[in-house]
Amino acid sequence: MLRAVILDLDDTLYPEASYVASGFRAAGAALAAQHGVAGFAAMATAVASEGFAGKVFDEALRRLGADTSLAPFCLAAYRAHRPEIELFPEADEALRALRPRFALGVLTDGWLEVQTQKVAVLGLAARVDAVVCTDAFGRAHWKPAPTGYEAIAEALRVQHTACAYVADNPAKDFITARALGWRTVQVARPGQTHSAVPPTPAHAAERVAEGLREAVAMLQEWGADG
Repeated sequence: MLRAVILDLDDTLYPEASYVASGFRAAGAALAAQHGVAGFAAMATAVASEGFAGKVFDEALRRLGADTSLAPFCLAAYRAHRPEIELFPEADEALRALRPRFALGVLTDGWLEVQTQKVAVLGLAARVDAVVCTDAFGRAHWKPAPTGYEAIAEALRVQHTACAYVADNPAKDFITARALGWRTVQVARPGQTHSAVPPTPAHAAERVAEGLREAVAMLQEWGADG
């Protein structure tokens, strides 16, 4: 019987694009204040929209005629900033609906300082029973490594077969969860950062929901089993 629901963070509980925009603004403000370079946020947004994955800061600085050696400065400001983000309205509803019935957790990848800031701004520590940021164990323990799944199940004091994971990225979120015996729901919304197409059948979630309202209905159905 389902006893615990664990949720991913980025693009599951809030729109990841809003964090990126917030980070570009913070990096741009720091760059203008300390190095006199204006227009970074708008340029970085334009570069990112063109698909310069991993090279956005360097390319934005180059187009602005600025020294590309400032890219680490921009990245540090981006990661350290307090983000301007909010839960999806349906995420707020989902947490309220699930909390009385299930133990709740958040399991998320990403740099620890970044994810910790997101969790704090979204007020999640007060709304769930446990939060596990896989980077606390080191980069090698990011999903699909089993470390985070094992840690959150232990924190919630539930067996793996009593867990469900709700997340957005089939490239890494579900393959280990399924191997451990978890139920899985992929939330597939338009405009998400990661592809909604599983790279192999083993990577696919058990069910796919168009949003968290539909996911909650699935979880409640599983919770009624047995």
